[in-house]
Amino acid sequence: MSGTSGSIGVAMATDVFFTSRLTGHQLWRIRVRDTHAQVMTCKVLQDAARWRGESTHRGGTLETVVQAPPVYGQVTLNPGEHAWIVVRRSRETWHEHPWKGHWPIERVGDEEVVTFIAQRTLSPDFGEVPDRLRPHSRLHPTLRHAVWIPAEPFARYLKMLVKEEAS
Repeated sequence: MSGTSGSIGVAMATDVFFTSRLTGHQLWRIRVRDTHAQVMTCKVLQDAARWRGESTHRGGTLETVVQAPPVYGQVTLNPGEHAWIVVRRSRETWHEHPWKGHWPIERVGDEEVVTFIAQRTLSPDFGEVPDRLRPHSRLHPTLRHAVWIPAEPFARYLKMLVKEEAS
């Protein structure tokens, strides 16, 4: 799944970062309704499994999710925030992917952007950002290890990965 060729044989580390989160997990766009300790209640606004024709969620479904702990620049989500989140069901409980399992969405001016936090320090050429997203990326104004990516290209990229994973 190269950022340019789409071939699984030449997967780039940045695409692997995303695809490793999707394998065996669900991807939702959510709005956080409430939080308590490490547990949040969220409204599922979009279920990426629909892109494969597999979703059981309809818009507006409320779910309870155990959030991943805040580590390495990743912070827990708060009420009112929107995000793409990677979750997995374990018994009767949804759990966020434990390593950078969500990407916050915020409005900046007239634009919706997704915050992508690099695994380590962000390189000057945004090398940690997938090739297909790099042209759309701009440095986050306050987080030196993060970029903003417009929400539409980010969603198109996720959709491409979900469809490739299904095939």
